[in-house]
Amino acid sequence: MPIIGAELLTIPDDAGGEVLLQDKLARGLADRLGLPAPDGAAGDALNQVVCRHLERGGRREEIYPRIRNLLKELAPPVPEPLRQLARIRHFRLFVSTTFDSLLAQAIDEERHGAKAKTTSLVFAPTHEADLPTDYDREGDIPTVFVGWAPDCDWRVGV
Repeated sequence: MPIIGAELLTIPDDAGGEVLLQDKLARGLADRLGLPAPDGAAGDALNQVVCRHLERGGRREEIYPRIRNLLKELAPPVPEPLRQLARIRHFRLFVSTTFDSLLAQAIDEERHGAKAKTTSLVFAPTHEADLPTDYDREGDIPTVFVGWAPDCDWRVGV
């Protein structure tokens, strides 16, 4: 079972190079929340912005909708490493430590002619999701566990 992290999610940047998707989202989220731009190491920027927001009294419920809107605006292309993983048909179960739907999109594009067939089980701090009891009988339908939570105290700002 492949476990996919943020380091595989690079997208083109404005200078013609590549940037981690989460770093680009961090800059956009900081701007929308009126926070200073993140100054941490690559890959830690989004966590930094979310924790700053919570520490200043912001609510966690404000985060996901803003990130979702930023993702829609960016409409990032599916990174090639995700496409390569999606092509390995022996993999039916994937875990993503990010919050986006790019892995499911890659699987659907590579295996199902872009038809939305991949099952996504999404992490939320308020509920648990698990494999259905009849998962083994589901045949060739791939499943992606999707989830991300900041590495700071979620109780702040509640």
